Order: sequence, then C-alpha cells, then structure tokens
Amino acid sequence: ESKIEIDIRLMAATNKNLKERVASGDFREDLFYRLNVIPIHIPPLRERKEDIPILVKGFINKFSPTTKIEVDKSLMELLINCRWPGNVRELENLIERMVILRNADLLTIEDLPHDFGEKEILKQTNESNFTQVDNFGLTDVEKKMIIEALNKSAGNKTKAAKMLKIPRHVLIYKIKKYDIIYNE
Repeated sequence: ESKIEIDIRLMAATNKNLKERVASGDFREDLFYRLNVIPIHIPPLRERKEDIPILVKGFINKFSPTTKIEVDKSLMELLINCRWPGNVRELENLIERMVILRNADLLTIEDLPHDFGEKEILKQTNESNFTQVDNFGLTDVEKKMIIEALNKSAGNKTKAAKMLKIPRHVLIYKIKKYDIIYNE
C-alpha cells in the first residue's frame, strides 16, 4: 500500500444564498467555510442577455466543429428574450439538441423542440389579465389565451405566438392539441 499525494481545486456552484442557509441551519457551517475561499458571483443568464449570441455560437462550434451552422435572426431574438430558468446549462442543452436534430445548416424557430416555451405559457397564465379565471382549469385558461391571441392577430399565427411569447411551432402544436377552431 502506497500513498499518492494529489493537489486538487474544487469549484462549486449554487443559486442559493449559502450564508442565509448556514444562519438558518440548512447548510453546514464548516462546509461553507471550506467552499467559500474565492467566491465568484455570476449573474443568471437572464440578466446578461448580451452573452447569449456568443454562447450560442460557442455551443454550435462545440457540437458541430466541422460544419458551419448559422442561426436565423428571429431564432436568436427569441433565445435572447427567454428567461432561461436553467441558466447556461439549459441553453447549452437546447443548442446541442437543435444541432443534432437539425434539417439544415441554418437553425430556425422551426428547429426548436416542440416542448420549448411551455413554461412561458404557464408564466403568462399566472400574469394574465383575466378577470374571471375561477371557473377554468389551467388547460381552459391556456386555450382561452391562445384563442384571444389568434383573434387579436386576425388568425396570424406568427403574431399570436409573439403575443403569447412562445415559439410559433409551440402555438401550432397547442392549436392541434386543443383542437382550436378559429377564423383564418
């Protein structure tokens, strides 16, 4: 049996305030002081939207180093305006998925996964101006929001999707899912 000496550096990340957690007894104080050597505060991605185009290009190069893949302007605009609750990792996973499943060397909104943006619909539902939601379930509220957006946009799906702050393909998916009939 022989001992091997090693020298390591550990980097840990969290979105929690560890000082508050230590004070409330939810985090071990000794562990906090072991980890808190050089604290680095990095704001969430939603607070540094200017980084998103750079990150997107970097992730595209990471997942497709030999093929030049471009990003459509409307897709980039949508990515910049997302809330990104999963932060950089969520963006990276999305780009990896889109690069792998792409149909062409230009990524567009149509390349987004069908479930992308569903959380935004829920957020919009919570912030909606509906005066009478008591008699509705979440599905009914979502359906009502889609119908309202389609009516306000005169059936224009692109405009309706922008109003709802969701990708167009998610809107189309929801229209089919809920069997929504509207005047085109």
